Amino acid sequence: MSAAVVPSPKRLRLGVSSGLAWFALLLSIATPCSSAQTFSSSTSSGIPIQDKLNFDLYRGYLIVTHGAIGDIRNAMFLIDTGTDPSVIDKRLAERMHSKLELTGLDTIHTKVPTWRTTVASVLLGPVATQNSTVLVEDLSFLERDMGIRIDALIGLDVLQSTSFLVDYRSHHIRFGARVRSGSGVRFIHNPPFATVAMTLEGRPVQLLLDTGASSLMLFRTHWPTSPKPRVVKHSINLAGDLARQLLELKSAALGDLQLGRQTAYLVDDEKDARRDFDGLINPGLLGLRQIFFDFENKRLAWDR
Repeated sequence: MSAAVVPSPKRLRLGVSSGLAWFALLLSIATPCSSAQTFSSSTSSGIPIQDKLNFDLYRGYLIVTHGAIGDIRNAMFLIDTGTDPSVIDKRLAERMHSKLELTGLDTIHTKVPTWRTTVASVLLGPVATQNSTVLVEDLSFLERDMGIRIDALIGLDVLQSTSFLVDYRSHHIRFGARVRSGSGVRFIHNPPFATVAMTLEGRPVQLLLDTGASSLMLFRTHWPTSPKPRVVKHSINLAGDLARQLLELKSAALGDLQLGRQTAYLVDDEKDARRDFDGLINPGLLGLRQIFFDFENKRLAWDR
């Protein structure tokens, strides 16, 4: 296989987010939002807070910013904490003459073929990694759907080296920040994933923190008493067609944060899939102004 060309198996249309799931959905484009910062931050061990990194917000939850991969500067990154590992676009791999290796990726339904390579470096604000293994996929559909080029999906394999705050109102990410106040819950960090406990209609669940997910999604095998489908929607993900059953939840809570009624979607998954979580949640869709991934204390904090 040529190192500069990515073959096209019969399934190459994927949905974001990726990682173990690769199925959160792309719907319609939303216009950017704006507001002001409210979290308090301080220095750690005398080291000043790193400069903040600005981003654009699409559909109210997709975070797009700039970074660098190898010698490619000003690359467009979509921040997706549900991605494992990070993914670069095949056009970028071709520009870098990357050597590709065929591999497999677990999706909700099955394992599908994909490619991986090693990039010399990934730079996002003050965060830098070296000799990182990434997947290579055709991300051109994102440009068609969102109207902008996306060169890479950046996951926690890159981001987990430091705590960071996402401000959805003023559109910036602050790395190395420390939060003095605000509500929060502990998360479980099994690199590169982070999961958090929630309560849905009185049921305890563990959900993957996924900033690329378009909605609250639950695995059907982890929600066995689901009602008969009332509304079923379809989408195309990495493995093909994905049916989603609408599920209206009467109550939901994240720690002491009472979220009230929530719309969720049930998705079919493999019964024998070994997952330590029951679905996905995008904290950016919960009406929060800021979220803070505190890896030092394994805590998700927020401000409303």
